[in-house]
Amino acid sequence: MSDNSRRTIRTVALRGAMALTVGLGLVAVGAPPAAAAVTDAAPGVTAAAAGNARTKSVTVRRSGGFTGATQLFMVDRATEGRQAATVLTVTATRRFRSLDSQYLPADPCCDRFGYEVVVRYHDGSVKTVTTVADTAGTPQVLTDVIQLVTQVGVPVPTDA
Repeated sequence: MSDNSRRTIRTVALRGAMALTVGLGLVAVGAPPAAAAVTDAAPGVTAAAAGNARTKSVTVRRSGGFTGATQLFMVDRATEGRQAATVLTVTATRRFRSLDSQYLPADPCCDRFGYEVVVRYHDGSVKTVTTVADTAGTPQVLTDVIQLVTQVGVPVPTDA
């Protein structure tokens, strides 16, 4: 084996190790699991290609809590940043698209926030999922999307 071949193999191995370290670092620094594993598709296949879904926008309406205020946040293709791209990718996965329409508590008491997540896809379809904060059985992918959109989404004025 030539010296050039050995260097190439070492370079590829180092780059792979660095990519793995960076990927694991997302989990280590507290990024939501959705940021570390954004697709349920086969390796090398994007989530959108796997399910022919492509997210156009994600809107989260947060209401209730102690003050009863309503806030609206939106992420779309114009929203900048890696976390915004993660939201668009995760909401295109089968895992997200197969969510039930609601995850509600047996007892809705006690000033918890309610969330309505509306995802619009490029094919014209819309998925809406409703939940209340700290509801048992709410899938992690839904709570991750809510957290990311309320952190990086653009606030949208509301009439309510």
